[in-house]
Amino acid sequence: PEDYTIVWICATRTEYTAAQAFLDDIHKEPGYEEPGYFYGYTFGQIGRHNIVLLFPSAKRIYRQSPVVTVVRNIPYHFHNIRFCLSVGSGGGAPSAKHDIRLGDVIVGYSPAEREGSVIQYKTRQIPEVLRAAIDRLTLLYAMERHTLKEAIDTTLDKNQSLGESYKRPATDRLYQSHFVHRSDSENNCAVVCGDDPSSFVQRPERVEDGPTIHYGLIASAYAPMKDALVRDKLSELKDILCFEQEATGFSGGFPCLVIRGICDYSDSHHNERWQGYAAMTTAAFAKQLLCEISPGSVEAEPR
Repeated sequence: PEDYTIVWICATRTEYTAAQAFLDDIHKEPGYEEPGYFYGYTFGQIGRHNIVLLFPSAKRIYRQSPVVTVVRNIPYHFHNIRFCLSVGSGGGAPSAKHDIRLGDVIVGYSPAEREGSVIQYKTRQIPEVLRAAIDRLTLLYAMERHTLKEAIDTTLDKNQSLGESYKRPATDRLYQSHFVHRSDSENNCAVVCGDDPSSFVQRPERVEDGPTIHYGLIASAYAPMKDALVRDKLSELKDILCFEQEATGFSGGFPCLVIRGICDYSDSHHNERWQGYAAMTTAAFAKQLLCEISPGSVEAEPR
């Protein structure tokens, strides 16, 4: 474990599977004794970085998410880890200002302030090596089209066992904020809510057939956001791009960058169809981010 400098944390088995698929190499376990609050872990490599993938237990401790439990205990189990990436899914907060769609990637980082952007708790400033890498990627993506779609397609071709559940679904529906899915029905929205165009927010088709990357504020809470009207109000008030649960309770003690893929719109029309693809888009972005960083610059960061 002493050879590993970066931890990549996933909150669900779907996210963990996607992250494993993007590893360049999987290492033999180095005689590591697993703590009780991990469901799974994988030692591997991305580029020249030695990575530890962690999939935490589903058990909450004093309302604290399993991800937070892992983050707080990282220094005790992996002595050379410099920072972690919390890579998972969340609910989007689309608005006139932010054209957020299912499958998009939200990076909890403010380019203007160059600091981590997650509210509900005070974050420790993310390491300079990560900030510099994000800035380089942002500039690169502004000059050239990003290659996340190609990276996902290549990974799916290499991992046929992932099947249809990790591919991009065909339908992306954003319902009007006042249009609510009946809470007493477990049927999907196509059955319960119908296809009346007036119930949808009309959006132009994107030129590029792939995810868009957004940088900004991620809001974390103990319960999922399922009220579109509240979503809109909070988004307008705080310029929030994404709502999620796993980062709730982070302290400022260990540096962690939060990256979320959009699998729903933080409304009552929740479904799981986009979770696999959202896991792939965030994993693809996280890998490209790490490939912008040299191992020497990671090791130069304080422990």
